[in-house]
Amino acid sequence: MNALGAAFVWILAGQFVTGSPAGEAGRQPDEVQHDVTISLEYWTSKHEVAQRESVAVMGSNPCAYSPCGPESPMDRVSWEDVQEFIGKLNRRTSRRGYTYRLPTEAEWQYAARAETTGPRCSALDKIAYAGNSGGKRSVPGWKRANAWGLYDTPG
Repeated sequence: MNALGAAFVWILAGQFVTGSPAGEAGRQPDEVQHDVTISLEYWTSKHEVAQRESVAVMGSNPCAYSPCGPESPMDRVSWEDVQEFIGKLNRRTSRRGYTYRLPTEAEWQYAARAETTGPRCSALDKIAYAGNSGGKRSVPGWKRANAWGLYDTPG
């Protein structure tokens, strides 16, 4: 756990197939299946970045959606906003030897799939907020984690 209270999961190196099978519903023409190798192990956050974490680092909360209070995940932030957050977080933790970054697209897909081969690691209603949250939308960890302990990965 880091100084902001975020928990992390160690992701082992490995291989997976990205893209979609030719017959999969909703498949796009550029989703040709191919093998991807993740050659380096890495840490990734168990949950999305919470609004309380943003306030601790940035000093403000730009989110429009916060019915669950400070534990709600960040929303409506741009890539530039994320880069500013990561830069400030890295400056705060540089003495501890940590370096935060966004995962690559391949790292994210690998972690989210957790060694499964379908379009998702489980039935969507069990792992993501798809209009089925019973008013508890955005509570981190309320839905089931994938096999590697990561939550809300399809979101």
